[in-house]
Amino acid sequence: MSTMPLYRITDLGALPSSANWSAAYGINNRGQVVGASAVDTAGGNHAFLWDSGNMTDLGVLPGGIGESEAWGINEAGQAAGWSSTAAGTRAFLWESGTMVDLGVLAGGTYSVAYGINDRAQVVGSSTAAGIIGRHAFLWESGTMTDLGDLPGGDDYSSGVGINNAGQVACSGYVTGGAHAFVWESGILTDLGDLPGGSEYSKSHAINNIGQVVGTGNSDDGIRPFLWQSGNMTDLGDVPLADGFFSPNAINNCGQVIGTLSGVGRNTTALLWCANRGIIDLNDRIDPNDSLSGTTKLLGASDINDQGQIVGHGLIGDANHGFLLTPLPAPPHRLT
Repeated sequence: MSTMPLYRITDLGALPSSANWSAAYGINNRGQVVGASAVDTAGGNHAFLWDSGNMTDLGVLPGGIGESEAWGINEAGQAAGWSSTAAGTRAFLWESGTMVDLGVLAGGTYSVAYGINDRAQVVGSSTAAGIIGRHAFLWESGTMTDLGDLPGGDDYSSGVGINNAGQVACSGYVTGGAHAFVWESGILTDLGDLPGGSEYSKSHAINNIGQVVGTGNSDDGIRPFLWQSGNMTDLGDVPLADGFFSPNAINNCGQVIGTLSGVGRNTTALLWCANRGIIDLNDRIDPNDSLSGTTKLLGASDINDQGQIVGHGLIGDANHGFLLTPLPAPPHRLT
């Protein structure tokens, strides 16, 4: 059995503000991080890009009232998220200092972006003419495509992640409940339910292998799942007395990170590995790290293929975004 790594913590800090708050939402394989941080404006938060110790304020779209968040970043350093504008909330693509408004579906007034791949394809959700709620969209090279919703749906779907093959992880309604689905080249694949489920599943992320993670209902309540090639697998129990594991991301090595959720309890950052199950990341902080005794990891948002993890937590007296970097395994001792 392989040894679980210990992690070094990096406090990502925050943009200058009286609130001194930040949260990290996305990371690429170069270690660049995006998220949101409080600023002293009427809006409250601005999207940021953190790179090698430097946090850059990405600002807002023209006419915005001072609020934005970045949720995804690709290997080229392009970021996607949402920003306020004079016309309302809009999805954006940020690249090299420029934030571009991605618009809305025809007749819509609102859009947000949640994911971006290495082809600069962006996914999210948007209102549109003739629908009650919102629809998932795929934006590419200036064109926003409506991905629709599942048969029997209630005019609602959302695209939460996209891989480099153009497969989009989505959630939408079906008759009697909600289902996770994958959109690929115009085909919608319903991921169904966990065994014993009652018409509830929700996609949270997809990797380049086409594995999808999310949450679903089962005989044992809300459970985390991993879906691959038509099979939905329960990821198991959390290492605590109550609450459930809500997965937020999966890397191409099959490692899953997320947050312990539950009514009336504090949240905790968690990691799932096939050979270890669900692990509290607070138990894997290097005890020799100067921040180890003053940190509580509250949630994990993304993981890259090097195993670096980002999220948010209490670091000293501040609620900041963090970066966890796995330490090299110690050499084997000859006996």
